[in-house]
Amino acid sequence: MHIFIFGIFPEDSGKTIVAQGLLKLLSEKYSVDIAPFKPISGHNYWRQYETVILNKRLGMLFGSDIYRMMSTVRSSVNMDEICIHNPITFLFSPVDINKALELRMEIDQLLDETFSKNLILTKLTKVTFSNDKKVENIYFFNESLANRLIFDNELVTILKNSENSELKIITDSMDAVYFIKDHGEESIASCFKYLSKKFSYILTESFNNAVLPWSGVLESDIQIAVAPGYIFIFEKDLFIRTIKNLINFYGAEITAPKLFRIITPKQKIRIPLRFDDKNIDVLDDVVKIILNAE
Repeated sequence: MHIFIFGIFPEDSGKTIVAQGLLKLLSEKYSVDIAPFKPISGHNYWRQYETVILNKRLGMLFGSDIYRMMSTVRSSVNMDEICIHNPITFLFSPVDINKALELRMEIDQLLDETFSKNLILTKLTKVTFSNDKKVENIYFFNESLANRLIFDNELVTILKNSENSELKIITDSMDAVYFIKDHGEESIASCFKYLSKKFSYILTESFNNAVLPWSGVLESDIQIAVAPGYIFIFEKDLFIRTIKNLINFYGAEITAPKLFRIITPKQKIRIPLRFDDKNIDVLDDVVKIILNAE
């Protein structure tokens, strides 16, 4: 069973909160063997520094969302495999204002973060199979950006010395982006295949409000959109047929607003803006829909 969750808003739709709740309910209340999957993620050296600390401690680059989700089902997942659960990870960092002043750089042109100016580390994970699984982590480090962004090289040193890791030094962060475009689909598919052999259920969380983080979404069994206070569930065949049609116009760049212009969700469920373990049963109706979709 493959559950797919995406956000309607570009940021902060609440999909990770909902995903955590569903993971907890399914694994604990209904004894479902389930694992989270985050094909693509990005985090920031400043805004998610606590995740950077975890990256250093575990010797791997991964996003904050996948760590939160895996912590929810910690008893059934292996934290040493967190890279497999999050095969593509981007680490951005803001400009170091002091360095920018010393270099007499135009500060107003440095504040907006972009892939070319602020992407300092990229990771791609691939799983290959022979007699046993082999995990490969390829890291791309823009060393020149380290001279003008807030960053220390301790993380790079740790990643470079980690098992099954290869570090590539680049001077243009777009080289990493283009590599991901060429090889990301294959890597994501290899990680998903590995997890599918281990778990009966996979819950995939998209990034931002992307509806097609990778083509495996077209094989998902249930599709869920999340916005503050709401969960929307689609009719499977209509959802997949619509996505395939949208690909002809937008390629993989399909967002929730483009989807909602064309189709209406099958079900709408009102949920609290915030909930925790004490009132997690507010998601019980969603869980029952998931279980009945088998």
